[in-house]
Amino acid sequence: MFALTIDKRLVLTMDASRIISRVQAQGNKVRWQDDKETWGDVERWAYPKQVGRALFEDCDGISLHKAHLLLEAGIPGEAIMMTICRMPDGQGHAVLTVATDKGDLVLCNNHALVSTPANMKSEGYRFLYRQRPGKGINEPWDVLA
Repeated sequence: MFALTIDKRLVLTMDASRIISRVQAQGNKVRWQDDKETWGDVERWAYPKQVGRALFEDCDGISLHKAHLLLEAGIPGEAIMMTICRMPDGQGHAVLTVATDKGDLVLCNNHALVSTPANMKSEGYRFLYRQRPGKGINEPWDVLA
């Protein structure tokens, strides 16, 4: 089990860092596909749909999948937060944020490697909303912008 600071941030050990990087790579194997095509709905937050050996979902489903993988690997849920941002092209986008004692890390399906909010902001991403630490996805979120 991994430790949290008093303010619910993951103590970023080498093991935790390796797990986060592995989950980023594993989660990015999910093939991006629009919810309309995957589920027949305009928008649905769901875990990826398996078709044969492949998994399909859009950004929110990929982020949910990564959160599930992190939890399975022992990363405490209090440090894992769904986050909504706006991409440089203006489209909405869901990513996963892990709060650590060394700063926030972002797992985004548009990036091969784990990123940071500062790096993504420099690329034109705007962070809008984030799940509150240790709170459920259906509870109120924090406004970031």
